Amino acid sequence: MISICLHGWGSSARQFQAHWEATADAVDGHGAPERLFLDGLEAEPVSGNRRWFAFTGRHDRLAASLCDCVPRLEALVAQQLSREGLAPETPIGVVGHSQGGMLALALAARQRLHIVRADAFAAFLPAAYMAARMARADAGGRAQVALALYSSAPDPFVPHEAVQRTAEWLRSLEIGAVDHHVVADLPHAFSPAWIEAANRERKPCLP
Repeated sequence: MISICLHGWGSSARQFQAHWEATADAVDGHGAPERLFLDGLEAEPVSGNRRWFAFTGRHDRLAASLCDCVPRLEALVAQQLSREGLAPETPIGVVGHSQGGMLALALAARQRLHIVRADAFAAFLPAAYMAARMARADAGGRAQVALALYSSAPDPFVPHEAVQRTAEWLRSLEIGAVDHHVVADLPHAFSPAWIEAANRERKPCLP
């Protein structure tokens, strides 16, 4: 299995990778799995870092951005797998934070790629996005997906209730087991503390 790693808004593949490398021993004592860290599809105009889509507080616009971004990301992942010499049916784990976490969940729900595991940190799917995709996903013979959502209490950007609603919707798709873990007192920004908290909550270790 290869893990596709998706950073959050205003970060980058390099920054996200540094957090994982800082906790490599805690994440997997048997050696780090193969991970592919991807940069967001757009440049964030202020910092020059990356984002997957523009920031917005309106959930209808957020849903529209997800609808536009997800197929483009699927094409990028397929392209990257080909560059790595991996077959299209290679099992994929996808890990994301914030915007990247939203995309990880959306990719798993769509079932267009051979995703067998998804871990989303500080992320939810907007109600408008879920409402537009109420039909059960066609697994098409794919393996069941193990999904884990990690949220912090409190998080001013990602309400616990929104993450819980997302978990319930994912369960309704019947594409695999869905777990929602609430960790205390972590800021929204990603750090090795998120990885350490996730590994305390869930076994086996993250991909």
